[in-house]
Amino acid sequence: MGTRARVPASARFGVRAFVAAAIVAGSAAGAWAQGAALPASAASPAAATSAPAAVPADDGRENAVIVSHRTIATFHTAFMGRTARDRALGAGAAVRAVLERGGPGRVSLWRGSNMVGLQIDGVTVFYLVPDDVDPGTSLDQAAEVVLTRLQHAVEEVRETRDVRRIGTAVALSAVATVIAYLAVVTLFAVRRRLLTRLETIFQRWQPKAAGRSLLTAYSQHAHSAAHAVAIVVTWGAVLVVINVWITFVLRQFAFTRYWGERATDWMVGVVEQFALAAAEAVPGLLMAILIFLLGRLATRANSALMQRIERGELQVSWLDADTAGPTRRIGNFVVWLFALALAYPFLPGSNSDAFKGVSVLAGLMLSLGASGVVGQ
Repeated sequence: MGTRARVPASARFGVRAFVAAAIVAGSAAGAWAQGAALPASAASPAAATSAPAAVPADDGRENAVIVSHRTIATFHTAFMGRTARDRALGAGAAVRAVLERGGPGRVSLWRGSNMVGLQIDGVTVFYLVPDDVDPGTSLDQAAEVVLTRLQHAVEEVRETRDVRRIGTAVALSAVATVIAYLAVVTLFAVRRRLLTRLETIFQRWQPKAAGRSLLTAYSQHAHSAAHAVAIVVTWGAVLVVINVWITFVLRQFAFTRYWGERATDWMVGVVEQFALAAAEAVPGLLMAILIFLLGRLATRANSALMQRIERGELQVSWLDADTAGPTRRIGNFVVWLFALALAYPFLPGSNSDAFKGVSVLAGLMLSLGASGVVGQ
């Protein structure tokens, strides 16, 4: 009690690690931002059709126009003698060529007969035709959506050349790193104080005479359970802090903002799935708990009856005192076996293949291990 609990080395986040992470994140983001500047190319959109950088290798959609890691539009048909892939490559090269000129980056629409052109600073970079539009959506509606996407991507591309904005992003990332470090240190400090407080409470509540309280018998188990819960909760909170920190840093830089947004969507999706799964599992858990409580009552009644017979306090014609003990154990085992079989369908995840596989393995091990007992 007198010594101060120390956080394991694997659980410590030193100042140097966080500062180094901030420097690496800021430097890498700045380098990416500068490297994301569009290559100098004065060629016309038609001449730049074969530019390989128009579609990232990891996107997987060869017919999509990708600007600043964002899908702007996807072509589904050939137009003016060019395939959908060539149209996408040409559109990406045209966007880069126009943005390289350093104009204001205004995106507008040009509407023609049965087609819509997307323009940047008055230069048409690609066309949309009715066959490129999803069913149930008009060409004008699809063009407005593409306009919004392209304007957003153009603003991010222009942001990668803004030195002041990059410096502000690096500064904000450094501040967020310090806050994240302090939050992690605070979490571990709170965990140490809580565990110390719980240990003091357990020692204070333990009676001097052993066996007078249920807490005396189970205090050590309760202390271990509290310690384990504190570790799990602390590391869960640390992972949340790290995820929020990484997401915030990624969103500060235009070149990495797309990944930051995806990380946020992923986290929200995980939390939503966890909440829905927990809500759906509550009725089944309540039913399983009720079944186990009934099984507990049945085993206690069976144990009380068999113990009276075993002590000679009760005599029955169908059972003597010598076989009352084994009968009690076998009866309790059968009751718990039936309770488990009844509660199995209500357990969360019981319909999954993994749960079924583990159940089959456990049953096989139990049957092999209990063969000698059943024989006896």
